[in-house]
Amino acid sequence: MKNKKEEINSLLDQLDEDSLDIILDLIKRRLKKDEKKNYLANPDAKKIWDKACELIRVELNEVSYNTWIKNIVPVEIKGNKIKLGVESEFHKVILEGRYMKLFKSALFYVTDIDFEIEFFV
Repeated sequence: MKNKKEEINSLLDQLDEDSLDIILDLIKRRLKKDEKKNYLANPDAKKIWDKACELIRVELNEVSYNTWIKNIVPVEIKGNKIKLGVESEFHKVILEGRYMKLFKSALFYVTDIDFEIEFFV
């Protein structure tokens, strides 16, 4: 365990402030799973994702939306790529398999950009 912590500390020393903010938020999220996730690296990503979610919510029933979509966190947007934080590897697999087309359509409707979507835990 100590070697892992030393390696992590060594790597952290090499990161910029924005990257450290993202990692800090991910650690907090991991430690406090029951609390609402509220971290963002990019406010533009949140604006775009919130607008897309308004469209997505209309297409799904409340249980599906609350189970799979509600806790997705838009972390970064660069060009035509958007990174979305999800709760678990299981959520990631489900979202990629069942909802990717819906996400891409909603994002395109909101922005006129054909986004590449990347999920990460």
